[in-house]
Amino acid sequence: MSSAVLQPVETVTQTEYPSADGKPVAESDYQLTPLTCARDGLRHYFRRRPDVYVAGNLLIYTQQEDQGRKRTLYRRLRVAEYWQYDPTGDYLAPPLRGMTLAAGAYVALPERRLPDGALSVRSEALGLEVRAGAWGLRFHDAATGRNVMTLAETDEARERAERGWRREQEARRAAEARVAELEALLRAKGVPPADRGAAPTA
Repeated sequence: MSSAVLQPVETVTQTEYPSADGKPVAESDYQLTPLTCARDGLRHYFRRRPDVYVAGNLLIYTQQEDQGRKRTLYRRLRVAEYWQYDPTGDYLAPPLRGMTLAAGAYVALPERRLPDGALSVRSEALGLEVRAGAWGLRFHDAATGRNVMTLAETDEARERAERGWRREQEARRAAEARVAELEALLRAKGVPPADRGAAPTA
């Protein structure tokens, strides 16, 4: 009869960080569009703030997750504010809800109605108002009185500025060409430079 001493086998566990969960980013375009616009707009707004990280809907989806496990997870991670937006009004009334972490629990942030019926909730973490209305979801800077531009609006504004700059350059070149033409005409007529005066630019 033989015997053996068995040594415990060390079990090596490896932490896996998934990059996808096999589910779509959002249930439909109604959820995807405001989510991506909000994320991209805030990324642009805070682009010069290395201490700010902007993300949304990170691999956790659906109504039950939003109301339960996700909120609990964010609370445990001490995320300062928790926001929900239901553009179709399927489960959230009103469709925008902001909460702040206080004494280890999320409590609702005060909301107000704007004259056009839109809902506005102040985010202390962002320093902005989050507004929801028939036109969708927007971030509003009360200090400037302006909405935070989306990337599409930023691109459009830049293109308008570039077109304006090109028009100014073309007008300047045209004016310089007219001045040069007039000076050449005066020279051809033998008018001395001292007698020419200021050449008109228009």
